[in-house]
Amino acid sequence: MRPTNQLATDAVGADLQRRGIVYAPDYVVNAGGIISAALEYEGGHEEKDVWARVSGIYETTRLVLIQSQREQRPTNEVADAMAMSRIAAAHERTADRLRRASPDLISRRRAIRFSAVPLARTGRRPSFGFPVPRTLAM
Repeated sequence: MRPTNQLATDAVGADLQRRGIVYAPDYVVNAGGIISAALEYEGGHEEKDVWARVSGIYETTRLVLIQSQREQRPTNEVADAMAMSRIAAAHERTADRLRRASPDLISRRRAIRFSAVPLARTGRRPSFGFPVPRTLAM
């Protein structure tokens, strides 16, 4: 068996905690790569932007360890809950931005949705005459 920094199952996290072994979830401590890739995907990122975001990994890891100890829960469970909460908040922020973006964005979104099937068959990328947010892009 090769050593790994990922848990085979969630139950292993509870077992490690019972044995007094502190586990820092891999996707928390190794988040720098995905942060850099996400900023690169968004385009126009600079090294200082990456470092500003990556510097938060220490604090996130610290919060996971503190909350785990305080609640007597395995770190993987705490990190999973924290990640799900952040994802839900990001979805809500995106939805709020879309609602505020334009008074008629919702009707435009419906038009995009209904016109997507025929346009997808043509193989041409549609032009709607306004910027389409990535969450709505096909």
